[in-house]
Amino acid sequence: MDFLIIDQVSKRIGNKDIIKNVSLSVPKGKIFGLLGPNGAGKTTLIKIIVGMMKMSSGDVRIGGSSIRSEFKSAIKKTGAVIENPSFYEEMTGYQNLKYISAFRKSADKADIERQLKAFGLSESANQRVKKYSLGMKQRLGLAVSLLHNPDLVILDEPTNGLDPQGIIDLRRMLRELADKQGKTIFLSSHLLSEVEMLCDYYGIMNHGELLEIKMNERTNNNFRYTLSFDELQMDQAMMLLTREGYTVEKSKGASELSFFLPEEQIMRVIHMLKHHDIEVLKMKQEKRTLEEDFIELLNADMGAS
Repeated sequence: MDFLIIDQVSKRIGNKDIIKNVSLSVPKGKIFGLLGPNGAGKTTLIKIIVGMMKMSSGDVRIGGSSIRSEFKSAIKKTGAVIENPSFYEEMTGYQNLKYISAFRKSADKADIERQLKAFGLSESANQRVKKYSLGMKQRLGLAVSLLHNPDLVILDEPTNGLDPQGIIDLRRMLRELADKQGKTIFLSSHLLSEVEMLCDYYGIMNHGELLEIKMNERTNNNFRYTLSFDELQMDQAMMLLTREGYTVEKSKGASELSFFLPEEQIMRVIHMLKHHDIEVLKMKQEKRTLEEDFIELLNADMGAS
């Protein structure tokens, strides 16, 4: 079930298209990472999702509720940290959470203390926020976003200001929220390695357009295999692999098929093809990085501009 659905969303300011007909969906309990250079439109899209900015066309549905026509119902299911979180600097971390929880009426003292502990802020809970470091303020913002136990968590550059240990802890926490609590997480980041290690799906934006959406096969420790065949056996091999449930890509200008697969399963595929008298002439195993995909896609987009 897709919990977050962005349906042909566009945003135009004056004569400039900021967001151009973006569509994507995120299944319940999965983590989606939005990548792109500065000015790509990531933060603008996030602001549209949470209702901070009106879209020119399209719609956003959260848990089946439309941001356009059922805003209260949609936003009730959502927690978000967008850009740098702001707080009452003269109040303590605990007081800020208590003040915010009063508006939600869905968090008590135990909930506040639980969030402070989860984000490593228990010892500084009674310290004024003006004395917090950037990383501590970022963690307090994350605690706020989860205070009312939302089903959808939206994070704009959540690792900003976090030290390496803080990034590791955040990654662990987000995976637990998705895997154990079934929460859907949508985040933007400029850290390719973090998206590669954390997200189930990722999309790449540039100039307001969503260039590509992919399942992150790397999280399953898969390799990309490319098999070469005699030209006369290509179609037969593709039909067989597709029938067996493999997602296969056909190379342009070559008798090759590519797909992602765990290393321990590749020999099963080879034997299956051989059983049907299909000979594999050559096999290539590679593990491309997300950085390689990202740079290749942006270069292609620049060439098309």
